[in-house]
Amino acid sequence: MKGTNTPRKTLRICWGNIRQRCYNPNSPVFKYYGGRGISLCKRWHSFEVFLSDMMPTWVRGLEIERVNNDLGYEPSNCRWATRQDQLLNRRKWTCKPRTAEHTASLSSALTARWARMTPDERKALTDKQQIARNKTMAKKKANQ
Repeated sequence: MKGTNTPRKTLRICWGNIRQRCYNPNSPVFKYYGGRGISLCKRWHSFEVFLSDMMPTWVRGLEIERVNNDLGYEPSNCRWATRQDQLLNRRKWTCKPRTAEHTASLSSALTARWARMTPDERKALTDKQQIARNKTMAKKKANQ
């Protein structure tokens, strides 16, 4: 395909973008990554090591995702995911539907994601949601 990067070049760009997010204070998204203490593990400071760890599971069209958004980029915390899956793995859900079509789109994306989850993933998500609800309720009670 004309204009398509090789897998190696695509992963080099991905690795470079991670480094920018984590270590360049001039990056527009640094505050969400390096500014929060998110970093690249020492092992992955070498592109060749990053490549050997992540290339075997890479598929064109997927993007790197941190499983736990409070932890850094390291082999045990990274996987390849679709953009749609990444939107559901956020620290704080900030997307508010603006139209009925948008609501339907978000709903079908969530339903599709839930259907692909294993029982353990569903339980972890449900537990995470319950913890968030409990924190919200505690804050409300404290402010009364």
